[in-house]
Amino acid sequence: MPDRLLDRLAKSDRKGTPKQLSDQCAKAGIRLPAATIRTWIHQKRLTPDPHGYVTLRDIVPLLRDRAR
Repeated sequence: MPDRLLDRLAKSDRKGTPKQLSDQCAKAGIRLPAATIRTWIHQKRLTPDPHGYVTLRDIVPLLRDRAR
């Protein structure tokens, strides 16, 4: 996974549901199932806002960890 792509995602303010963020990652060429994002929320590795949305940049460190 190219670091440049992750750096671009890290600057994104886009928010969405796990499914929406999964779709955004897919458009960027990153396979990230919505179920994985939900798992990260349940593990308290991600904190959604009161509406259940997660910011795209918040998942980048978790993507980097997963790529190692």
